[in-house]
Amino acid sequence: MKPRCEKCGAALPALAAAWICSYECTFCETCAGAMSRRCPNCGGELVSRPRRGAVPAATEAPGPAASHRVVVVALVRNRGGDYLLCRMPADRGVFPGQWGLPGGGLEPGETLEEGLRREVREELGLEIAELEPLFFKQRRAEKLLADGTRRALDMVFLVFECGALPGAVRLNPEFEAAEWVAPARLREYDLNVETRDTLARLGL
Repeated sequence: MKPRCEKCGAALPALAAAWICSYECTFCETCAGAMSRRCPNCGGELVSRPRRGAVPAATEAPGPAASHRVVVVALVRNRGGDYLLCRMPADRGVFPGQWGLPGGGLEPGETLEEGLRREVREELGLEIAELEPLFFKQRRAEKLLADGTRRALDMVFLVFECGALPGAVRLNPEFEAAEWVAPARLREYDLNVETRDTLARLGL
């Protein structure tokens, strides 16, 4: 845990509010806001740094209640170098009707690798040969449920690149379509905002 803001030098003790990127570059609240929550070193998103010790009770009224969810995201690549895009049904999901990357929330007791392999197997009927962690992102979003109601979610996306073993894609009801897409054609699809951001970070 770094003791000072890397931009202005302000002291950041363990209980102080601070913002960090995935490489743990650390900034104070004022500097992070001035930089639009983007790290000037790596260009990644700045997220709130966890605090050690006893955290003081909140003095402000809490905002709307939101569920917290850790989501493993698979950038699945086949042996030909194409990537797998999946389209959500128009009546549910965080990004209804748009194309994106497969993945889902971790179940209790799972490791990240176990959760990722399970999600790819359940959603796509594929097995993963190898995987490599890339980066994480954070977002507050609304999920449209099948009954038409919406639920607020505080989501942490853990993005992995995965090599798929040969096999036919077999979709479960989570998605309504899937296609293997050459890197040069990825931007031709109606991609959700998080997938666009992920591909941009990877130069795709």
